[in-house]
Amino acid sequence: MGGVLYWQRNHILERIAKVKLTKIEKSRHVNITFSKMRLDGLDDLYVSDFKIQQPGDTAFLYMGNVHCKLGIWGMMRGDVVLNELDVKHILINAIERNHHRNFEFLFRSDDKSQDDDPKDQKSIYEKFSDMLTKVFDLVPEDLNLQDVRINAIKNNFYASLYLPDFVVDNNEFESDVYLNCKGSKMQNFKVAGNFSNGDRSLECKVYADAHVPVHFPFVDYKYHANINCDTLRFSFKTLDEGSDHIQLGGSFALSNLHVQHARLSDRDLNFGNGSIDYVLNVRDNYVELDSTSTAYFNKLSFHPYVKLDLKPSLKLTVSVNKETFPSDDLFSSIPNGLFMNLDSIKTIGDLDYHFFFQLDTAHIDKLQIQSSLNKHPNFRILSFGKTDFRTINQQFLYNAYDKGKLVRTFFVGPDWENFRPLNQISPYLRAAVLFSEDGRFYTHHGFYDGAFRYSLVQDLKEHRFARGGSTISMQLVKNVFLNKNKNLMRKLEEIMIVWLIENEHLVSKNRMFEIYLNVIEWGPNVYGAEEAAQFYFNKHADQITPSEAIYLATIIPSPKKFMNRFDSNHQLKHYMDFYYKLVGRKMLSSGAINAEEYEGLSRFNVQVTGRASGWLPRPKVVVTDTIDDEDEGESLIDLDE
Repeated sequence: MGGVLYWQRNHILERIAKVKLTKIEKSRHVNITFSKMRLDGLDDLYVSDFKIQQPGDTAFLYMGNVHCKLGIWGMMRGDVVLNELDVKHILINAIERNHHRNFEFLFRSDDKSQDDDPKDQKSIYEKFSDMLTKVFDLVPEDLNLQDVRINAIKNNFYASLYLPDFVVDNNEFESDVYLNCKGSKMQNFKVAGNFSNGDRSLECKVYADAHVPVHFPFVDYKYHANINCDTLRFSFKTLDEGSDHIQLGGSFALSNLHVQHARLSDRDLNFGNGSIDYVLNVRDNYVELDSTSTAYFNKLSFHPYVKLDLKPSLKLTVSVNKETFPSDDLFSSIPNGLFMNLDSIKTIGDLDYHFFFQLDTAHIDKLQIQSSLNKHPNFRILSFGKTDFRTINQQFLYNAYDKGKLVRTFFVGPDWENFRPLNQISPYLRAAVLFSEDGRFYTHHGFYDGAFRYSLVQDLKEHRFARGGSTISMQLVKNVFLNKNKNLMRKLEEIMIVWLIENEHLVSKNRMFEIYLNVIEWGPNVYGAEEAAQFYFNKHADQITPSEAIYLATIIPSPKKFMNRFDSNHQLKHYMDFYYKLVGRKMLSSGAINAEEYEGLSRFNVQVTGRASGWLPRPKVVVTDTIDDEDEGESLIDLDE
């Protein structure tokens, strides 16, 4: 009987293959073909011209000549286990045009009934474990791939990857890789590493010869970012696996990382070296980066914690707690040229940092965020970098920019005829600006988490950056020390400078507020309270009334749109009543105005008599007092509750 089975093995193999492949074809909606298939002995399988394609599409996979040595024990339990694999001529075409993909079958389920019955659906860790098992079972300890080409096409973008030989010998691999992408030169780099089927582990290194950096052109295409590094390293290993969880450990590292992206910075950024030694927990309904993980950035190290809950709703939790550490670890880790004003700053002493963020997409209003960098008593600045921030305690030259272009230069001090000390600016205007822009300015240390949280909630709800959470301190630093380019690195530099100024008391609160009121833009080429008072009301800054003060405060977020607040009769539109009541109540409760002045607040008391009158809408024959929907929805002020 055994002899009959042996001699009939190829016939049996063909029948088994036909059944298996037919099942895959039906469930995945693909055509699988080959010209020859034979079995030598019990475990040597030969296949020629193997092809997988969706009907009417370009073939996704083609393999010319395949020889593999099958695992007998794996076959007996119904699994495909490859002990050896030798393939000549491999072509993979991944094509997407107009949202149609020739590899859509990869994302279809093999068993539709399982998707329909929630009880039969696999958990995250089960799916993850199954994927690891299949990958490592299909990748043998001895592998020889020759003439491998992988083409990726998406609309007008293409990338081609070529491996002349990819050899795995006793679980170790190394290969040359040639990458050709639209808009970039041919790249040659190497990939090397090792893996183990037993503990399902992998170590991989990607690098280039002759100190040529490794580029990531797809990132450039997808995100318009130029990213390159000297070396990329990645590893993982299965640490623990049970009936309801799987735990992975490993590392990810980039050396000499360069990034260029307009949203990050207007310069090419060299971040130096960064890595993470991670422990990843995958369970039924969540994925978790364990707090035992350690991230490294140049000299700085910390333990991040990240948890992504998938049920009952998508919830993200992130926390970092960095206890006492040398301040130099932070400031010396900042790459040269990243923050121009902080280049070469020297500090001594200790800091600690704490961060917590939690967002439940089903309850956005309950978003939590706290961030605090705390100095210890021994902390002090030994020397400033490019900029000594104390210089603004004296008269200094201010450069005013508009859309990145220098439009004005003037002294913030006695040498400028329009400079006004704080006590020569109307107390009504000081109060209105304070309560409109940053009601806690005199009590916080540069940052107010509540305002930032509220702004972030609004941004998430509207799916855009609709509001800012900047304090007066942050606005001042942005205007005086930084360019006006809106990018992440400029924002981070702004935060660092504000922290230094506020926590080291480099500039008093009154001086900061005085500078702020003298440099903020209040209209087209209008800067400071004195010019604003002249431009709108043909009077001096110390003569501004309570009603005029509230109006001036509301236009700070969008000074060039001041005329939108007025109707064709040159009266403030009636939606402004809301802001008069809101700001007015805060001014009354603080004692900035009395009860009589509060009752006298009115948009009708604002009459533009200065040069700004020439910018107001022309009167119409038919006068209406309707709300301008666009203006009504505009965020005029950012009030703290």
